Amino acid sequence: MILPQLDTALKSSTFRIAVTGASGWIGRALLDMLHEVLGDEAFAQRVVAFGSFAYDMPLSGGAVVQVHPLSELPAQPAGQWLLAHMAFRTKDKVSEQGFDAFVADNKLISDTVEKAIKTLKPLHILYPSSGAVYAADGTLSQDMAANPYGVMKVADEQRFMALASEVGARMVVPRVFNIGGAGINKWSAYALSDIIVKVQSGVPVVINAKHAVVRSYVHVKDLLQLCLLVLLDTAQPTPLVFDTQGQEDVEIETLAQKVADVIANGHYPIQREADFSLPENRYVGDGSTMRALMKHYDMVPMSLEQQILETAEDIAARKVAS
Repeated sequence: MILPQLDTALKSSTFRIAVTGASGWIGRALLDMLHEVLGDEAFAQRVVAFGSFAYDMPLSGGAVVQVHPLSELPAQPAGQWLLAHMAFRTKDKVSEQGFDAFVADNKLISDTVEKAIKTLKPLHILYPSSGAVYAADGTLSQDMAANPYGVMKVADEQRFMALASEVGARMVVPRVFNIGGAGINKWSAYALSDIIVKVQSGVPVVINAKHAVVRSYVHVKDLLQLCLLVLLDTAQPTPLVFDTQGQEDVEIETLAQKVADVIANGHYPIQREADFSLPENRYVGDGSTMRALMKHYDMVPMSLEQQILETAEDIAARKVAS
């Protein structure tokens, strides 16, 4: 459900919206949400999507959006813009591409977006970063060899905030840890979708981690709506950087049981040999700023159970479509 205040703010605005990383989870979710708010005609006039190459991408409502090569972003016509920058090679690509190619690809993406910011001088910039920016001790990661994804995300945060200041743009940088909801594009890469797919397929859920694995989920559209509300609210100071954190922190076995409860009536084999005396793997942000902002805008975050249901329904629908 779109918040009434955001619906009004987007419909009454006239700026155009550029979305990079259109086929990624957050990019696709944003495009779906913008189409829901603006409708066919205004969406076509105001929203431009960018990806690695040109193609047509179906949205969840049945509409199709034309995706343009990212190289065309700096050449967009002058005017008022909101730039939502989601394009980035994800950390699983390090092993797939190799270190040098991974770094080179992300540098090219960032250089292209820098050129666009300098040329278009957007009013607003949304740059979803990652919880991977943090090292084990909670400081910002600086070890390029060990964590190239996180280190490059840190560099982009700093780079784009400096550019936002230079062109006078408002900027919001959520450091995303765990999200749920429709649009997930790599089912096996995320614990939530991997468990859902196994339950839907009738495959036993085997949890190999003996140590505690703790996560905390925010619905992707809750996150996007919050970011847009802050960007469009001139009473809120920016740049704003904050961590994501859901309503509850959940251990992976509990998450698997919740998935079973939601989509299999609780009757599902979950196999694990746990040893909680081992050091915990905790990938959860400090959600204090996010919670305060959601309270300020009277937002009620979606429960984990509802996130599971929506994620599962979207995965099932896309299985049928493919």
